Amino acid sequence: MTSDNLVTRVDIDSLGMGRFSGTERDAAVARVLAAVDDPALRGGDFDLPYALMVACDFLEMDGKVDRAVELLRRADTENIRRRNMEPLTRLAALLHKQGQAKEASAIFRRVVKEGLADWTDYDLYADALDESGDQAGALQILVGGQERLTRQGNALFAAQLQRSIDRLRREMGFPDAPAAPHPDPGRHDKEGDPRTLFWPREDFERLSQRWPQIAEKYGTDWDNHRSRVELAGLQLAGEGSKLHLLYADFTAFARLVIQRPDLADPIDEYFEDPALDATDSPWRTERNAPCWCRSGRKYKQCCRRFGMGSL
Repeated sequence: MTSDNLVTRVDIDSLGMGRFSGTERDAAVARVLAAVDDPALRGGDFDLPYALMVACDFLEMDGKVDRAVELLRRADTENIRRRNMEPLTRLAALLHKQGQAKEASAIFRRVVKEGLADWTDYDLYADALDESGDQAGALQILVGGQERLTRQGNALFAAQLQRSIDRLRREMGFPDAPAAPHPDPGRHDKEGDPRTLFWPREDFERLSQRWPQIAEKYGTDWDNHRSRVELAGLQLAGEGSKLHLLYADFTAFARLVIQRPDLADPIDEYFEDPALDATDSPWRTERNAPCWCRSGRKYKQCCRRFGMGSL
């Protein structure tokens, strides 16, 4: 098979971000699934845990739950996992939504006992309980997860769960619980201004190819970049502030660099470009809201998967 036919990270992203529809979507799902099953179909940057999770998303949407369950059990057996992509948590959530609460609960207890759970795992499993009508159980999972993370010294991750706890308590008719303590944010740009450039994936990759010394200031790769932005947003939210996001455009930035070769630091000048699309992003985005990175997907299907896992 030629390298052009191998499935790459870009192919997985294109599927995950909803760039296909109809028969093209079905073909893309089948192609990713084939690469999950057959290493010979994978390109050099193929990300197996990510591909498996995206494939399971579409299998669940298409009602092919048995196949999704099979893949997740296989991922556990073959240790296909990484931070924020724990197959057992996804399996427990899927089984609970299918009415297999006893097995789901046993699986999630294993996730916690083996130290595999971070804030996204508690949030994901609680979502499944909530969607199944067990709000009390969902709240118990969230509060228990927050307490464990706080004891482990992960106050920032514990704070991630607070919005879900508050939302659920309001839905149940309770007042908001006191917020979990935030660590000292203290991370701003060099001017101390709570704003930052956010480079969408294609723009970041073009920046990395053309000016890698500039791109590395924003992250080791795009996943790390978006994780750092989300971390800064959460820290500022702990101060009662919002992160002012400036959505960067590579073409506009390149034009500035070419037109102004005298600039010692073109980023400083680009920060003042009135054409920059700006927004005050809420942190943390609600799970069913459009993702803040503007992929067009829901937060729970996009950046929530990665959270701050690549930091």
